[in-house]
Amino acid sequence: MARPIVRIRDLNFSYGDTPILKGINAEIYPGQITVIAGRSGCGKTTLLRNIVRLEIPTSGSIELFGHEITSYSEQAFGEVRRRIGMLFQHGALLDSISVHDNIAIPLEQHTRLPPRLITRIVDTKLNRVGLNGVTHLFPSELSGGMKKRAALARAMALDPEILFFDEPSAGLDPMTSKTLDALIIGMAQRFGITLVAVTHELTSIRRIADHILFLDDGEVRFDGTFEEANACCDEVVFDFFHADRRQGLGCVD
Repeated sequence: MARPIVRIRDLNFSYGDTPILKGINAEIYPGQITVIAGRSGCGKTTLLRNIVRLEIPTSGSIELFGHEITSYSEQAFGEVRRRIGMLFQHGALLDSISVHDNIAIPLEQHTRLPPRLITRIVDTKLNRVGLNGVTHLFPSELSGGMKKRAALARAMALDPEILFFDEPSAGLDPMTSKTLDALIIGMAQRFGITLVAVTHELTSIRRIADHILFLDDGEVRFDGTFEEANACCDEVVFDFFHADRRQGLGCVD
């Protein structure tokens, strides 16, 4: 069996005296699309932020690529950071610079490539997400879906081994969301990238998920395949995955 690309053990995280994550144990395997799901406020995004070291756990262990990162310095984690990509909920593009310059940021920060080659890479990444001819535009000139795709191109700039998404469909209309989901699936299949997406959008979960990590009140309530989640008779999990079905649908043991 493949070695997990992310391994989490007994992870706890608190804001002050308020516990947010409580004894999280999970493994994420290469080549899969893993969805961290659950209702709003359950700790999904906080877990993601702990994995990518935007938050520091109160206690417990997180391994990325076999490296225990919770005790890493910022400098030491910098080497690991180059192997991951992150698509933030609202894209987090810088409004004051062009699309080209936004996508070039990680290449300029982490490589010594000449400007001409950086431009070629930027054009390639934009082509992969279906955005041609927009390098000179500013983020304010893009639609919501285009901003998400531009942010995805930036997250892909350094060819990461694992890519993290925070609510990728947030704020998008159903058709744009479907297009973005198809792009995510295509990237996983074409490039073999491990993808981890935080979302509560049931339609997107059904389309993209290979593996589900379902949180409830800061704890893991379910961990398994999408098919297993869909058939799970745990009341909370069942209600979530069948929320759009007609009322009165029973759970058959």
